[in-house]
Amino acid sequence: MTSQQSENGHVRIANELYEAIYRTNFNATQLKIIMCVIRYTYGFNRDSHSLSLSFISNAISVSKRYVSDELKKLIEDNVILVVNDFTVTKSREIKINNNYSEWEGCRTIQQVKDTSTDEDDFHTTDEHDFTTTDEVVFIQERQIKNKYKDNDFKSVFDYYISLDLIKHRTYTKDMVKAITKAVKDNKYDIGYCKTLLLRHKTVVEKSKDSQYPVKVRGFAEFFGQKVYGATHLICSEYEEGGKYYEQYIKNDESVNKPGEIKNTRGPLKFIMRDNY
Repeated sequence: MTSQQSENGHVRIANELYEAIYRTNFNATQLKIIMCVIRYTYGFNRDSHSLSLSFISNAISVSKRYVSDELKKLIEDNVILVVNDFTVTKSREIKINNNYSEWEGCRTIQQVKDTSTDEDDFHTTDEHDFTTTDEVVFIQERQIKNKYKDNDFKSVFDYYISLDLIKHRTYTKDMVKAITKAVKDNKYDIGYCKTLLLRHKTVVEKSKDSQYPVKVRGFAEFFGQKVYGATHLICSEYEEGGKYYEQYIKNDESVNKPGEIKNTRGPLKFIMRDNY
């Protein structure tokens, strides 16, 4: 285990900026990107630095596609500033906008006053003490999230079985872990998980007579295993823009015809919060 003493390396950041970051409703990927930018700017006593999408993706263990999407939002919201755009030979140079009053499209969670003592300005409460709108919404979302995980992830497994791909006997802990990670990291909803499985079945059938047929993936493998030599999950190959989607699915309207699972790709409305 490495030493965690500050003398062996630390990041200096103004308390006011630090507080502004954790009080703003960034989703998990955005927060990771911000922390990464801070690490490689303030962490090296520099104001800005050239950071590629691939570098950030590897540093925070999030797919390049989602890093690109969320970084774009952070730049549009003026949270991250582009000092110099990328060139043929150099990555884009970026920095944190430490004037957080200029951040756009970001909601700040209100701090709760502590009336029980004069020693501290603010206190930590449990969920029953939350009074602001943002905090109430957060509680509701967390409750929905827990219900969603327990009841509906199993429905994705049941749908997988109905596709007659691999006849798993039981819904195992490894399967739960795999789909939970896919949902958290890739921002899938339940409908989109089923869409990806339907596309997988379609690709397997379409490629079975080809020189390089696509093999059937088990449930845990499909949602939890990374593509060989890459950082993204196998299920990502079936997203819009993914390898198999572009090769087999893109021009096949029958895959999402009426009566089939609709393409409901989009961020989860209740999971992507600071608790990840």
